[in-house]
Amino acid sequence: MVLERALHMSTGTQMRRRHEAPGRICPGSQLPGVLAIQGAFGIAQMTARRVLTELREAGLAQMQPGIGTFVTELPKP
Repeated sequence: MVLERALHMSTGTQMRRRHEAPGRICPGSQLPGVLAIQGAFGIAQMTARRVLTELREAGLAQMQPGIGTFVTELPKP
């Protein structure tokens, strides 16, 4: 469980960095789905779902049921 949590946090951190880096992931861009995240980061599906959930909860992504998860605008500092 500790290792899964560490992978989850690491994956979430990497995806946040991609979101926040200028030109990396633009607002409105569709994020990869659970299976794509699972394959890209070598994590379990449950962990990949948690990553997307945390990005949504942090306001960095918005889910559109039946369509996908999309990057939101970065908040103005």
